Amino acid sequence: MKTIHCILHGGKKKSKKLQIFLANCQTVFGASFHLSETIAPMHAAEIAKNIEEDIILIIGGDGTVNEVINGWVSNKNGPKIAIIPYGTGNDFTRGIQANITMDNFIDTLLNPQLIEVDVPFVKYDEEIRYFVNICDIGFGGEVVRKLTQYRRCFGTRFSYGLAILRTFIFHRNKKVKIDIGDKIIEGEILLLAFCNGPMFADGLIVQPDAKVNDQLLHHSFFKNVTLIDYLINLSKVKRGIKLTHPEVEYGKNLDYSISSPKIIYGECDGELISGNTFKIGLSAHKFNLITASLKN
Repeated sequence: MKTIHCILHGGKKKSKKLQIFLANCQTVFGASFHLSETIAPMHAAEIAKNIEEDIILIIGGDGTVNEVINGWVSNKNGPKIAIIPYGTGNDFTRGIQANITMDNFIDTLLNPQLIEVDVPFVKYDEEIRYFVNICDIGFGGEVVRKLTQYRRCFGTRFSYGLAILRTFIFHRNKKVKIDIGDKIIEGEILLLAFCNGPMFADGLIVQPDAKVNDQLLHHSFFKNVTLIDYLINLSKVKRGIKLTHPEVEYGKNLDYSISSPKIIYGECDGELISGNTFKIGLSAHKFNLITASLKN
């Protein structure tokens, strides 16, 4: 029997359904099922570094997935990954339609489908962080920065809406230099998105071409786009329609370099980053993701 180590976001309230699911896993798998609950930021990464079981089951949102993968890259055993979405956006699993749920997880292990997922990285100043879905620089980072502040006083959903609203009001586009290898782009930007998966920000399909296993990064650059333009076209982005606009660019590459004279905020799978220089590319790491089905 396969051994399973479940990492659960400890800050989330356990629904009755989740409690029943965990009890069922203990009954079915017995001593082959181990549960760890996170108690602090990046605790999931520390747990994932030392897991010896065959499978890591993540129950949490995009942030928990990100933490686990940042620990997984140091795990010499290379366990497979399964994800049951239990967060606010769950954009990574939604974007690829992995379709693992509490209802089908046990049955899925009898006949699992696997996909080898690329693991990109971002080096910002002297820090390195891995991600599985999307790293964006600019507007999204400002939203996450405000969200981190507001969560202390308000619930997650209200804080997210408030952070977006205040960022729309006060955000100013930043001057950057982008080196894509065969060309250099300079100017003001609203948002630079570097995509392993297609979806972020609770359902925005910012790069419909992105695939987690094509060994490429896909980008969406919203350069000197006004916030009014962005809002007008928001419904198209939600439907995965590429925008036709002189300040919007789509493409793909293996690596990117970004620099700015001022500190810029960004985010990796919902986790805040900041710096003056960013290097983004694909790492040598790949992990096997267990899925019930996969979007082609």
